[in-house]
Amino acid sequence: MSDPAPWRRPAHEGAGSPYRDAGEVAPAPSYRTLTYEVDGRVARLTFDRPEQGNSITPDTPVELADAVERADLDPRVHVIVLSGRGKGFCGGYDLAASAEGLMDGAMTGATPRGGTVLDPTVQMHNHDPAGTWDPMVDYAMMSRFTRGFASLLHANKPTVASIHGFCVAGGTDIALHCDQIVIAADAKIGYPPTRVWGVPSAGLWAHRLGDQRAKRLLLTGDTLTGREAAEWGLAIEAPEPERLAERTEALVQRIAAMPLNQPDHDQARAELRTARPGRAEQPDDLHRLRRHLPSHPRGLRLPAARRRGRLPAGRARARRGAVRRRRTRHQQRHRPPQRPGVSTMSSTHEVFNQVPPLVGHDTSADPALLEGIEREGAGWALEEIREVGRLAGTAEAIEWGRLAERVPPRLLTHDRYGRRIDEVEYVPAYHRLMETAVSHGIHAAPWGDDRPGAHVARAAKFYSWNVDAGHGCPISMTYAVVPALRANPALAARFEPLLTNRVYDFGLRDPETKQGLVAGMSMTEKQGGSDVRANTTTATPQPDGTYRIVGHKWFTSAPMSDMFLTLAQAPGGLSCFLLPRVLPGGEANPIRFLRLKDKARQQVQRLLRDRVRRRGRLARR
Repeated sequence: MSDPAPWRRPAHEGAGSPYRDAGEVAPAPSYRTLTYEVDGRVARLTFDRPEQGNSITPDTPVELADAVERADLDPRVHVIVLSGRGKGFCGGYDLAASAEGLMDGAMTGATPRGGTVLDPTVQMHNHDPAGTWDPMVDYAMMSRFTRGFASLLHANKPTVASIHGFCVAGGTDIALHCDQIVIAADAKIGYPPTRVWGVPSAGLWAHRLGDQRAKRLLLTGDTLTGREAAEWGLAIEAPEPERLAERTEALVQRIAAMPLNQPDHDQARAELRTARPGRAEQPDDLHRLRRHLPSHPRGLRLPAARRRGRLPAGRARARRGAVRRRRTRHQQRHRPPQRPGVSTMSSTHEVFNQVPPLVGHDTSADPALLEGIEREGAGWALEEIREVGRLAGTAEAIEWGRLAERVPPRLLTHDRYGRRIDEVEYVPAYHRLMETAVSHGIHAAPWGDDRPGAHVARAAKFYSWNVDAGHGCPISMTYAVVPALRANPALAARFEPLLTNRVYDFGLRDPETKQGLVAGMSMTEKQGGSDVRANTTTATPQPDGTYRIVGHKWFTSAPMSDMFLTLAQAPGGLSCFLLPRVLPGGEANPIRFLRLKDKARQQVQRLLRDRVRRRGRLARR
């Protein structure tokens, strides 16, 4: 067999290597916080303070940066792997050493730092509660940690973090700088709540996860399991713990098999072309070369400056255009010959015998429906009914229904400041559906309309507006609440005009300050189900004529309604009460929601289970 192809041959060997007359790479020094070894094409950096959870000291960023630079300059190395010994990857900063050993030099590290911002005495005085805190002293210290960790990001060679056990606090500042993360499924990764411990020194959480998910973790201090980290896109893979080393090694060796640079890549492809005439004479490495070499003629990675976003926008666009043109020419040169009469697109990609999308139709164009409308005296509403039917058949309304079904609502128990709010957040498409239904009087409008057939007209519009089932629940319940409310004329006089008004006014406020109201129901309890006589929720009369409701409910439909009808055991027996979400004056009624619950796949509705213990809710009978 001939010499190995250049992409398999070490970069420092061979007649054409620029390193052919250079000396040997100097051995790595002995580090205090990590070990360094080169295994084939892989540089392995391993944190080595297992008794302290591989916690971070002032030596860590200095030694990490030195080791990364050593691997970056070593022509033998194609990829850098970072891991930790012991029970976990890294437990963050060594707070024990900084607190207990501040004065005896435990935090001074290997390099003398006396009289600088890294001097523990300087840090002690700067954090004296009786003195003046200088933020720039803190910044000068922490920025040096961050610069050391960022060496993983700025390395010209790919970096991979292998995480087991735990990677928390400052440990995440290190791991998130790596190009790829492989994490054990049961590992924990996270950062303490930022309002207590400050923001991460590197803003990589939002870069990795996006604004909302990053804030979700940093405001709560919650951790992710390795499996969740992979699902969220924080890690590339989350194998079971016993397979972590195997899966990390598979990725590392796959990366290490790639050419180190463009000259190696081009020379290997040239050798491959010269070997084409006799396939049997090609070395095995050249067969593998076909599978592994990227089709992009420019190689594996853009230059480091481009990765860091340092090229001006105009030059970046010009470079992208040039890359696309080179890729096109390359693909045209290497496209396999096409047999005459054979399409490059497989016949299996042809779509036939499928009905076109049902868009642009009138859902109210039902002869039986139209006949019933006229027969029951609601012909005067025919124009609005047909308007609702035509709107329901539009692509826009169908898309509202699809989004409301596909994007589930989200329960927000607390606001960003930690205050209890118990609100549910819906996708905007849900509000468009509600607004359309309310503005066309599909909710409770017929109770305020004396014309004959008003309820028939409302039923016809409800039947035609069938783009989504979930939002139909609060619309139907608002319609059903009005006749029950009339059992108390005083309550009906206050709220019926708002329940029947054709204005969708979303948001939790004092009901009597809004232009329109939506109502829900909170009836069923877990011990009784449909047998509401088994309800245990109690209603205690108050001196002002209201009742204090204490108990739990298994289902509370339409959680963001302005008010609910609820059942409770009053002194005279089971009775129905009107329970507002917000009390007169704007104070929230203490209703506590525990979780959202699916029912019959109506994701939009997501019926709520709520429970209140030792707290009362004010209602009127």
